[in-house]
Amino acid sequence: MRLILGSKKTFLDFLNNLSDKDRIGILTHNDLDGIASAIFVQEILRGIGLKQPSLLRFLEYKPSLFEKTTPLLKNKNISALFLTDLAADDFDLKGFEKLRREFKTVLIDHHPLNVNLKNKRNIIKTHSYDCAALVVYNLGVEANNYFNRTVFNYRKWGWLVSAAIVAEVSYNNPDNLKLLRKFYPSATLENIHNSIPDKISKRVFSALAYYEDVERVYRILLNKNLKKLETAHKHINREMKLYSKKFHREAEFFQEKDIYFYYFNPKFKKIVSSLATSLSFKHPDKTIIIASDADTKTIKISARNQSGRVNVNLLMKKAIKGLKSAMGGGHAKAAAARIMKKDLQKFKENLLSS
Repeated sequence: MRLILGSKKTFLDFLNNLSDKDRIGILTHNDLDGIASAIFVQEILRGIGLKQPSLLRFLEYKPSLFEKTTPLLKNKNISALFLTDLAADDFDLKGFEKLRREFKTVLIDHHPLNVNLKNKRNIIKTHSYDCAALVVYNLGVEANNYFNRTVFNYRKWGWLVSAAIVAEVSYNNPDNLKLLRKFYPSATLENIHNSIPDKISKRVFSALAYYEDVERVYRILLNKNLKKLETAHKHINREMKLYSKKFHREAEFFQEKDIYFYYFNPKFKKIVSSLATSLSFKHPDKTIIIASDADTKTIKISARNQSGRVNVNLLMKKAIKGLKSAMGGGHAKAAAARIMKKDLQKFKENLLSS
């Protein structure tokens, strides 16, 4: 793991400045990487003898990301805040800066750094291929060394960090694959999508899509009740197969840009990002863009390109340019956007003129 901003000392200093008087909050992304990151932070806090968080929230990327959350933090008298797996500096820089002025805050994230960010204090950023859960996991190991005792039981959580590594395609970094293989020695780049961590990650996604209840899935993972994921996976796996076939029949293909564009509205709305990922591995040289209604007024979009020849983070930013109340970005190979329904045609025009 190579940090591009902040250091292990940034994290340890933040921990050392916490006390029993602090009321701690965790804000994290509402996917497997975000859930695992939050669990690891909780375990580290428990290990150093601090109270468990007074507030834990799983956030979905929307304009004004922190607008509704800040009042909750104040109502709970939160004084210290962990942000994990959130591109806070990119999707809501203004809200993020306001948050930092009101609460002691540390951000641990693997999304690209916003060049407009001025205050870089208490921010830990790594490359996209080092998922946030992996970063927190490694910081937990470092905390063991620092405190000279077992603060974080890294062996206990090897299965969960491995699942996050697969979910975020972090295994393409040889060091990350090496860590995963400590817990699953038979896993290789060639068979990674048939490995146990892959099966876990897919079932977590299925449960998130089926139940639409992140806290329920969080509790399942916290207690490692993985059998409770099976029912959801059966239903979602059937939906994934159905819409994969429909994609190949119905998606628009723009040959001059090697872009597939598919707009659909499935029963389980949360399958959009996973469907985009699955299809991108079947068509690694193409850009896959999947769109679906987020609500009556907005559309949520997932973009993937596994070849790396097209940076979909930049592609989404260009495609939303000039669109009111739009947001977009992410990683080079996996990104997302949210636009007003009325702007779909303009979005596609921007996309094809990029």
